[in-house]
Amino acid sequence: MKSLILNRLAVIGLGLAALTSCTNLNENSEWGNGSKVKFSSYIAGQKAVRASGTAWTNGDQVGIFMKQGATVKSANVKYVADDRGNLTAATASEALAYPSDNSAVDFVAYYPYAASAASGTYDVNVSNQSNLPAIDLLYANNATNKTAASGEVNLGFTHQLTQIVLNITTDATIPTTAGLSVTLNGTPATGKFDLNTGALTADAATANIAMNVNAAGTTATAIVLPAAATSGKLVFTLGGVTVEKALSVSTLGAGTKVVIPVKLTKGGSPSTMNVSFGSATIADWTEVAGGEVNVDFKQGEQPQPGEQEVVIFEETLGATPIAKGGKGWPYLKDFTGWSNPSLTFEDVNKNLSVRHHAGKNCIWFAANKDCDLHIGNIPSNGYKKFKLTYKVNGGVFKDGDTMNLNLLKGKFNDTTFTTPDKVVKAPEDKETYFEFTVELPANDTEALGDLHFQTNIPNGSFGMRLTEIKLVGIK
Repeated sequence: MKSLILNRLAVIGLGLAALTSCTNLNENSEWGNGSKVKFSSYIAGQKAVRASGTAWTNGDQVGIFMKQGATVKSANVKYVADDRGNLTAATASEALAYPSDNSAVDFVAYYPYAASAASGTYDVNVSNQSNLPAIDLLYANNATNKTAASGEVNLGFTHQLTQIVLNITTDATIPTTAGLSVTLNGTPATGKFDLNTGALTADAATANIAMNVNAAGTTATAIVLPAAATSGKLVFTLGGVTVEKALSVSTLGAGTKVVIPVKLTKGGSPSTMNVSFGSATIADWTEVAGGEVNVDFKQGEQPQPGEQEVVIFEETLGATPIAKGGKGWPYLKDFTGWSNPSLTFEDVNKNLSVRHHAGKNCIWFAANKDCDLHIGNIPSNGYKKFKLTYKVNGGVFKDGDTMNLNLLKGKFNDTTFTTPDKVVKAPEDKETYFEFTVELPANDTEALGDLHFQTNIPNGSFGMRLTEIKLVGIK
C-alpha cells in the first residue's frame, strides 16, 4: 500500500445468526460444482481505488461471503487483489463457485481481511495510524441475485469510517513545522462492525490517537470511527510547545472526509504557540474537499485547492446483463435499461447495438459504418471544467488481430476530443476494457449539455465496445 491522499467497503441480509448457524460455512457439496466466480472491484465510484487514495496494491486481501437467502454457504473466503481491482482466491481450491443447479446467490465483501470476521463481526481498531490503508474499513453488498450467466461480479466497496485531514500552514514566526506531532484525544478507537446490518458500534472507552503527520509537518491525517457527536480535542506539539484545541467539527459522518485548515503562529513568549482553525469542509471520501484530491491513477489533472468534483452521471447500462435474442443483439434504440433514465440516449445513424461482453454491458460501434451515440439532457451549467472517463474494448478476436482504439472520437458541447493511441491485440486484449480520461472546458451558456461518441471505422478493421461512461464536473 503505497502513496497517501486517502480513500475505501456495506452488506445485504447477512444475519449474524445466519453467519454462525451453518454447520459447514465452506461446504463443498453441490455448491462447489458450478463454474467459478470471477470478481472485480471498485471503490465508491472510482475503479480500483482504495484506502489512502491509491490504487489497490498487488496482495491486498479482502474477505468474501457467498449466501443464498438466509443461508451462508461460504464464509470469509480470502481473496487477493491486483492493482487493477481484480480479485483472485488466495487458495485456489477455495475459489467460490456458483451452485451446479444455477440458482442465484448473493455476495458480501469487506477490506481489510481478518480471519476473525468469519464470526459475523469485524473488529475495528484505529489506535495505530502508522499504516492508514490497513485500518480503512471498506464494505460491499451490491452483488445480489448472481448466477453463472451474470458474468463478472463487480464488487462496489464504500468507506465505513471517517477521514480527518488537517492542512497546516504557518506565518514567518514559525520557519518550519518539521517535527510537529498532532494527537486526537478523547475519541473512541475501537468498535464492532456488524456484517448483518452494516452498523458500526463504537466502544464506550476513549483513547488518544496520534495522527499520521507527514515529514514536513504540513499535513496530519487520521481515520476514525464515525460519531453523531464528538467532544474530541486536538493536541499540537512543536519544538517542546504544546497547545490543545477543541475539534472544530461536531459530527463525523461515515464515509466522509473532513478537511480542516490549521494555522500555527508564535505566541507572546517563546514557550507559547497560537493555533487557529479555518472553515472545515466536509465531502464524500471519494470527492475533493478543500484542495485534497483523490489519486487519478489513470490520467487527468488533479483539482486545484478549493475545487470540488461532482459526479454528474455514470452510465453502465444497468445492472442486468444484456441478453442476445433470436435475431441478435438488441438495437440501442430499443434499449430501456439505462442507469440514468433522466438523460437521453440517441443512436443518431441507427447503427448501434447494446451487448454484454467480458462481464460488462456495453455499446457496440460496428466497423464500416458511421456510428454516433448522442447523450443529451446533461446538467452542465455552473462548472469550471469537466473530466470525462470511459472504457473501451477493441473487437479483435482472432490471434494476431490488432486495432487502435483512437478510432473512437467524440464531442462535448462545442469541444471535440480523440481517444489516445492504444493498440490492442488478440488474444491478450480480447476481454480487456481500457480506461481513458479527457479534460474538457466548460460552456456556461449551456444549461444542458450534449455528449457524442463517434466512429467511422474502415472496412477490414474491427468494431469496438464502449462502457462505464462517467462525467465529473469541477467547481
